[in-house]
Amino acid sequence: MECMDDLLERVQQTGAPLVDDETATFLWEGDQAPQLVGDFNGWGRRSSETLFRKVAPRVWRCTIPLPSDAYLEYSYRLGGERIHDPLNPNLVSDGVGGFHNWFSMPGFHETPLTEEQPHGVKGTVTHHEVECGMFAMGETRTVRLYQPPVDEACPLLVVLDGQEYLERGRLVNIVDNLIGEGRIRPINMALVDHGGRARVIEYNCSDSTIGFLERVETLAREHLSLLEDPALNGVLGASMGGLMALYAALRAPMRFGRVLSQSGAFGVVSGAFESVVYDVVRHARVRPAIWMDVGRYEALLTLNRGMHEILTEHGHDVVYREFNGGHNYVCWRNEVWRGIEVLYGLE
Repeated sequence: MECMDDLLERVQQTGAPLVDDETATFLWEGDQAPQLVGDFNGWGRRSSETLFRKVAPRVWRCTIPLPSDAYLEYSYRLGGERIHDPLNPNLVSDGVGGFHNWFSMPGFHETPLTEEQPHGVKGTVTHHEVECGMFAMGETRTVRLYQPPVDEACPLLVVLDGQEYLERGRLVNIVDNLIGEGRIRPINMALVDHGGRARVIEYNCSDSTIGFLERVETLAREHLSLLEDPALNGVLGASMGGLMALYAALRAPMRFGRVLSQSGAFGVVSGAFESVVYDVVRHARVRPAIWMDVGRYEALLTLNRGMHEILTEHGHDVVYREFNGGHNYVCWRNEVWRGIEVLYGLE
């Protein structure tokens, strides 16, 4: 075991946490240790797993075991406030106006599919406004249409939280590269912005949202060349969007035959009540092709395992994957290509 002087010297050189093959070590200097919260302890729900211990005057240490390919986010809480790790310059958006610290274990690598290739094929993205009518909050909603670099008719993938998948998810680069490398058939996409604070309502198994997606499909048909077979059209979402993606395909099989659900929020974590989506799963007459993925460090892990089990019991076609990470777009963008390749790969 390294002595404390060696650890302090090392952290000054490399920053925190100190990452080894299967452990991460956090250090803190001060009279009082902060609370360490992150993906690895349910953001404080299992804080007993990550307590600092005093190892020298004003020096505190916490070492936790982790998988060798994990990507994780965290922060500190001290005096009732959330603060960043002063020894870690790596910050990433938390999606609600703040930032988390992040780190990765030695075996984690970002997929190169997220990078724009200078000489690769590129689709075209156009910006549109769709009238919400009675189906969604506000007067209009932004939709970005992606047309692949081909002239033929293609399936349509509707993307919920479209602005997030475009910016933080780098989805256009991923699809461009998958098409350019001949790994999937060309697909169109409609990336639909969420409704801000209304998102939790619009994505909570809302038939009104399905009505709005019909307007999105109409827009796509006006500007893109779509196939007539709805079984090839898909819907993608993460978290509440992952719930809505599954619900939309089960409730509107005449529009969607494929589902990509990332870390689906299939109910209240406490289990206080069961979402209506479970009854829809049990009684669905048409069974779409489904991809599900979820992080092993998410509060939603148990719910996703349960949904996978119920889907399988009722004869649905599901490919399910767990990854060593948490509830964030870095993980989702490093997994989404797998689902797209499964559902739209060349046979």
